[in-house]
Amino acid sequence: MIESGNRVPDTRLLDRDGRRYALYDLLDRPTLVIVFKTTCSTCRLALPVFDHWRRYEPAVKILAVSQDPPALTDAFFEDLGVGFETLYDEPPYAMSNAFGVIAVPSLALIEHGHVTWSTHGWMRAKAEELETLLATLAGRKPALVGADDLPVLKPG
Repeated sequence: MIESGNRVPDTRLLDRDGRRYALYDLLDRPTLVIVFKTTCSTCRLALPVFDHWRRYEPAVKILAVSQDPPALTDAFFEDLGVGFETLYDEPPYAMSNAFGVIAVPSLALIEHGHVTWSTHGWMRAKAEELETLLATLAGRKPALVGADDLPVLKPG
């Protein structure tokens, strides 16, 4: 995954209607980008925890990037009970490749056009670290919700 300090690559993503958006144009505030696939068991485990981070909106934008079509993504979200603002990285996965995504879920916190934090897979310690960063950006107290029964580590 793209490392902290790097400028956000010039990439385009699709909305559910096929309109293209430059990722950089969507970065009007600190933004957490979560790249995932609906077939990923680690994504199934982690996305409900990540969904709780929407409480830091609007100070922080949470943007999910699906590597699957909208219909599959909608069914996946409904099954998990989550609801993220979502864009789509269709094959050949230009955004994922530009970000160096090697596993999902992959997360990148972006501020002022630069990645300030990134990771992939599920690691409770990393989730707690990111929770603290998001809470600080939103001026709130951190409280990692939904992770108590999850493993300490699950590779993506």
